[in-house]
Amino acid sequence: KEHIKGPSDSDESRQDGSVKAERLGIENMAATCVQGRGVLLDLHARFGEERVSIGFSDLECLMKENSVVVEPGDMLVLHTGWSTMLYEMNLKPNAEKLHNSCAVLNGDDPKLLDWLESSQISALIADNFAIEDAHIERPKDYKGPRLPIHNKCLFKLGVPLGELWYLEELTAWLRKNQRYRFLLTAP
Repeated sequence: KEHIKGPSDSDESRQDGSVKAERLGIENMAATCVQGRGVLLDLHARFGEERVSIGFSDLECLMKENSVVVEPGDMLVLHTGWSTMLYEMNLKPNAEKLHNSCAVLNGDDPKLLDWLESSQISALIADNFAIEDAHIERPKDYKGPRLPIHNKCLFKLGVPLGELWYLEELTAWLRKNQRYRFLLTAP
């Protein structure tokens, strides 16, 4: 209880009505880093630069094809090729190409959302802008979150998201050495 601060506490910064769990804040990860087993799925090797929305069945199929096993506590890393494409644009990004390229997760797939919870991953990391498709067309009466994976991971599960990671050399090394698991340590 001493680590949970709310509007009734004397902390002046909480006068806006918000609640803060000081020991659980993401800023603590930046101060000490995270470390554990990373598990890489190479979506780019399967889908290339095509803009595809990946649901649970696609993810499951790719894991089976590549004999990738995700265990509780793993940090799941998704290589889509997006950050490499951005890097290769030499400080002259092509917004249209970037918004229409590379794999993204389908946050509207309930099986994927359930799997993110049941897999008990400790982090979800990708080399793209938002991990999930931020431009899904939904009915006007849709009342759910705009970014369902962000909502599920960050707010419901406490699973941090890593975005815009550069994964090219790591992916190449893992492929060359026929591996998908590695020690991941990062702030």
